Amino acid sequence: FFDAESLMLSLWDFGGQDVFYSMHHMFLTKSGVYVLVFDMRQILDENTTEEAVKYLQFWLNSIKLHAPHAPLLIAGTFLEDIEGNKDVMAVDNVLSEVVKTSFPQVVQNDDENLVLFPIDNKECSGILGLRTKIEQVVRKDKSVYQKVSMNWIRLLDQILAKRDKESYLTLAEVKAIAKDNFGIKGKGEVEVVLSLFHERGMIIHLNSTETLRNIIIIKPQWLIDALSSVIRDESLHALDEKEFENVGLKKDLELTFQDSLASYDFLNYVWGGDQVEFFIDLMKRTMLLSEWNYREEKYYLIPSLLKRKKEPQNELEGIRCVFDFSKTFLPNGVFQRLICLSIAHCSSFVKANDGAVVEEPDLYKNFGVIEFEPGSKLHFYEDTVLQQIVVYVDNPELAKKSLEKILAMLRKLNFDVMDGGLNWNTLLEEPQNHKMITYEVAKKKGLLPWFEKSKAKNRGVDAENVDLGSFLDNLASL
Repeated sequence: FFDAESLMLSLWDFGGQDVFYSMHHMFLTKSGVYVLVFDMRQILDENTTEEAVKYLQFWLNSIKLHAPHAPLLIAGTFLEDIEGNKDVMAVDNVLSEVVKTSFPQVVQNDDENLVLFPIDNKECSGILGLRTKIEQVVRKDKSVYQKVSMNWIRLLDQILAKRDKESYLTLAEVKAIAKDNFGIKGKGEVEVVLSLFHERGMIIHLNSTETLRNIIIIKPQWLIDALSSVIRDESLHALDEKEFENVGLKKDLELTFQDSLASYDFLNYVWGGDQVEFFIDLMKRTMLLSEWNYREEKYYLIPSLLKRKKEPQNELEGIRCVFDFSKTFLPNGVFQRLICLSIAHCSSFVKANDGAVVEEPDLYKNFGVIEFEPGSKLHFYEDTVLQQIVVYVDNPELAKKSLEKILAMLRKLNFDVMDGGLNWNTLLEEPQNHKMITYEVAKKKGLLPWFEKSKAKNRGVDAENVDLGSFLDNLASL
C-alpha cells in the first residue's frame, strides 16, 4: 500500500571484480544514495589491509567523480566475526584516515559515533539502523519531492508492467503508449519523461545516437547480463568451451579472452542475435569497444579484457608527454578508453586505403605500441603507482599533431564517460635536456616540436556534445 509518504527505491548492485569497473560509469548517476560495502576482517588482517584500503579509495573516488554531491554510507560487514567494539573502533580509525576531509558526502553513523555502519548479514546485526539511515537520507533529498504529472507516473507504471515479458521497448512503442493512453503527445515531452526516469534509475535510456535513442531498457538486468557476457572475469565466470566448439566458435572464444578481439559471429552468438547492432553501438559510444580493421575478418577490440601486463623499460623510444592525474585520481578505464579511441582513429587509415597501411598494434593491459598514423608510432604506458599516463612519440615531426589528438581524446572520454570530473596536468619533455615542463610553460615558450614558435596556439578539436563519429572525422582531419 502506497500513500503520500511512501518511498520506492531501486537497488543496483555493482560487480566487485575489476574487469567490471569499465562499465560502472553507465550506472553511476548524480542522483541517488550510495552504500559502499566492505569486509571489516580485511582491514583488521595486516596481510590484506593495504589492498582493502585501496579498494575503499577506488570506490570513494569513483563515486565522487560521477556523483560528487550524492550521499554515501559506508557499511562494514562480518560484525559477528570480529572482536567487538575494540575491532570496530580500529576499523573506524582506518576509515577516518581514508575519508578525512576529502569526502564530505560520506554520511556519518551518528548513533554510534562512527564513520561506518557495522553490520552482519547472518545475525541481521545493524541492518535496521543502516536501513533507517538510508531512508532518512533519501527523505532529505529535495528532488524526491519533485512534482510530476500523474500521467507521467502512469506511463512509467505501464511501461514497467511489461517487464515480465519484455526487456526493452522501442521509442516508437513508448510514444504510442504515451499518446494513446495518456494524451502525452507534446513535442519532446516523452523524451523529458524518459530522461527523468533514467536519472532516477527506473529505466535506461541513452540518446547519443539514433540507434541508442530508439531503445528504452525497462529491465536493466538485460543490459547488465548482455555486457557481462562479453566483459567478464573468465577465471570466475568461464564460458562453456564445449558449447562454443559445437557451434564452430571455439577459436573465436579463445581470441576474445586471450587477445581481447571479438568477432561479430561471437558477439552475435553470446547476445542471442537480439539487438546486436544496439550493443555494438553502445559499446562503441561508451568506448568499451572499437573496430579492429587490421585483419581480413571483422573484429572488435575490447581493451578491458586485456590481461597481460608489460614493463617496457627498454622499449620506450621518442620524446615524452605525461598526463599526470596524481593530484586527483586516475580512474580504472581511462587508459583502456584512450587505447580504444586511438584504435578507432587509426582505423580511418586502414579503411581509406582498403587495407592495412599501418602496423597492427601491440597491446597489453598497461602498455601499447600503436602506429598512430603512417610513419609515427606512439608508446602508451599507464603508471598506476604515479597515477600517470605516459606517451612516447617516436617521430618529432608529428609530436605537435599527436599531442593535439591525445588531448582531444582525453577531453572526449572525460565529457562522454567521466561526467567531466577528470583533472590532469600535461607535462612535456624538452628535447635538449630531457626535463619535463608544464604544457602552459611549453606553450608560452613555443617549445619545439610540441608547438610552433610562429603559431604557438595549437588547433583544438571539439569534444563536448559532439557525436563520436563526427569527433573521429574531425580528429582525422588534423
